[in-house]
Amino acid sequence: LGVFTTLAFKYLPAFVLPKFKRKERHGKYEEALKVLYPKMGESKEVEEMVRQLYAQKNGNKSIEIDKNALKVLVEKYK
Repeated sequence: LGVFTTLAFKYLPAFVLPKFKRKERHGKYEEALKVLYPKMGESKEVEEMVRQLYAQKNGNKSIEIDKNALKVLVEKYK
């Protein structure tokens, strides 16, 4: 029982914690998509940001999203 508990405390955070971090990171992008998607026709900046967010959501790792620009757009259209 003691050996099992020790191993659980050692290896469990390695499997559980990264999943929560991933959800939090993508959760911010999901919120941004909910705010920006209806406003796509209003600006080319918004349309480009939504396309980048969808590409990132679908697994394109080469997309770099400017977090400052994203924050400004979300605050503007919220």
